[in-house]
Amino acid sequence: MDTWRKWIGEAHGTALLTFIYVVTKGDPAAVGLGYWIIVIGCGFIGSAHFNPIITLSVFANKIYFRTLSNEESHEFIGNLFLQVIGSVIGGVLGTLITGSDHYHIKISENASYFEAILAEAFFTSQIILVFLIIQQRTEMKILSSSAVAMTLFASAMACKQISGSCFNPTLCMAVDLVKTVHFWDIHMIKHIWVYVLGPAIGGLIGVFFSCIFLGDKQYKPSPSILKENNSSIWKNSEHSVSNSKG
Repeated sequence: MDTWRKWIGEAHGTALLTFIYVVTKGDPAAVGLGYWIIVIGCGFIGSAHFNPIITLSVFANKIYFRTLSNEESHEFIGNLFLQVIGSVIGGVLGTLITGSDHYHIKISENASYFEAILAEAFFTSQIILVFLIIQQRTEMKILSSSAVAMTLFASAMACKQISGSCFNPTLCMAVDLVKTVHFWDIHMIKHIWVYVLGPAIGGLIGVFFSCIFLGDKQYKPSPSILKENNSSIWKNSEHSVSNSKG
């Protein structure tokens, strides 16, 4: 039941974040503050990733520190699927409300593809780094979510005029595909690859530096990990007792 609640929170949060992005045209303050409000509104349930790059980065980091449980693996796979669903729902709702507004996610006319990819990669890496570090350093979710929200706001402010500050492949693909279908304009999806490649590179960089900065400070074992370990210890002790009696 807890996993389903987490998945619903992930889909709900992704839909709202995408909706906010479309309606405000990616306004940095609205997106940053919106993320924080969404996390609080969801009651701090689930992982509050709302972005496949964050999900995959947490997955990779937990594999590196050997703290990934089977339950978390299933949860992360579900997150990736529900982020797509949530983004499409948010994109459709945002498009219906904005009506004839042709806004879609694209790089600035004054920026090159290289500059846009570099901006997306660099600032995505900072978002990933903060997310991974803060999750390790504190259990206060209101503090960790505010740190991520402020990083998202600052990153969006910095490269809004270069790449449109998306940092989220699923959000971009959903919004631009919905807009393309709505306006029957195939040119609206020509920059999607930038928002896949840039954040993907940034995710790898963020994971790399988080592993360096965290050092041997591993993730706190999840309840499922502790349960699996306790079960294994109990079975081993029973086996030892039976062998000693035999």
